[in-house]
Amino acid sequence: MRSVKPARRPETDQRSTAAGLAGVVRGFGMLAGASLLGQAIGFFALIYVAHRVGARGVGQYNYVLAIVGFFGLVGNLGLDTLAVRTIVSGRDTRGITADVIALKLGFATVAFAVLLATRSQLATDAVERSLIPIVGLNLLIWALTLDWRVQALRQFGALGTWRLIGQVAYGALVPVFVVAGAEGVRAYAWLNVLGLAVTMAGLGWVVLRSRRTMPPRPNVRRMTARLRGGLPFLYSLAMLQLYVSIDIVMLGHFRSARQVGIYAVANRLPSALIVLANVWINAFFPHAAAQITSHPKALLVQVGRIVTVMIVLAIGLVAGAALCAQGLITWLFGAGFSSAGAPCAVLAAAAAVTLVDVTYGNVLLAAHGERTFARAVTLGVMVNVAANLVLIPRAGALGAAISTLIAELALGAVLIATLTHRVGAAKPDWGRILRGLGAAIVMVGCILVARPLGAPIYSAVAIVSFFAVALRIGAIDTTLVMGSSG
Repeated sequence: MRSVKPARRPETDQRSTAAGLAGVVRGFGMLAGASLLGQAIGFFALIYVAHRVGARGVGQYNYVLAIVGFFGLVGNLGLDTLAVRTIVSGRDTRGITADVIALKLGFATVAFAVLLATRSQLATDAVERSLIPIVGLNLLIWALTLDWRVQALRQFGALGTWRLIGQVAYGALVPVFVVAGAEGVRAYAWLNVLGLAVTMAGLGWVVLRSRRTMPPRPNVRRMTARLRGGLPFLYSLAMLQLYVSIDIVMLGHFRSARQVGIYAVANRLPSALIVLANVWINAFFPHAAAQITSHPKALLVQVGRIVTVMIVLAIGLVAGAALCAQGLITWLFGAGFSSAGAPCAVLAAAAAVTLVDVTYGNVLLAAHGERTFARAVTLGVMVNVAANLVLIPRAGALGAAISTLIAELALGAVLIATLTHRVGAAKPDWGRILRGLGAAIVMVGCILVARPLGAPIYSAVAIVSFFAVALRIGAIDTTLVMGSSG
């Protein structure tokens, strides 16, 4: 007689999902560690570049990068997110790597050709026009980079390592090749391309090493189906690209390359947090996609715990940036960038909201809510553009930063309401959040005491004091890493 397998007890499911979340957090830790080191390299490289080429040179590069980012959508097609979800769910994975590479590379090649053909219309500045072919090479590199495949394999150590190696290759050569003037800007663009190419090659090697047989060749029927499946994601990506880049494009159009440079420097520290948010998506999305159908209630509990941590960190970030941004930016980049202090503080507040938003958006995508997510991001774009039209002509980089904060708050409200309606409520721990507020108050006092010692000292005091107090009073849930469900 066949034995009957006993049903799994609820507490067993709870322990297994908690352990799975612990694995996600540890994977995030590996990616975040590599990302922080990479961001530090990029940050110090930017300081050097800013002193060599000035605000105008920094603005010229970032303006072109924003334009190329829009063309990059044609080379992505929304396939990365679709492929990760497909691989994790185990459905229709035959030939997926070959299909996705063929589609992305084909469309990226077309996008690169169009970019070259229209560069005179895209940029009126001679330096910016000369940058377009260089930065445009990123389109081909992005298409060939298999970070999505490594993410789906959950080889987060390899993913973080090769991203860091690419940054090291780029950062080590910046002091060697970046000189003053337009030649320095072009050298900076080439070195960014080099860093991405190193990461692309390394991740390709990781994927090839993990395969025991040759992958199937691309198949037209499969590619057509995958292309259709990626379209909802493509629309979301287009809206996200507009969301993150429209400020720079509008600043360059309505004001000047210098204002773009001020904004780029102001956004450098907050954007490091956005990168960490994207790293979190890399680590959490495969887990959410696997859990959303089998253990949706347990996933919502996990989301509540994660969002609690994000809110606590956001409180500390907003309070710290308000007091430290101006002095720190001036100390690092010089008096020529002192006007970036106020935009930096506002963009830090926007990044704090992003820390909360990304988890809700992540779960919504895992729950096959890509169309709903796209509508939410569309609203964010509309709010951002409308605010920019009013604020950028009047306040330049600061106006663009305020617009970003307004849009991020609107997007967060929609994502939270949508996820609650579609999947259920993820309840934060308000007790821990109140303790986080207490830690922020202590941090503010420490900053004020240390203020006479200078920007680098009181900024370091802010970080150390906040985390020391937050951990001591239990504002941050350290059991997430250990796999406890408590």
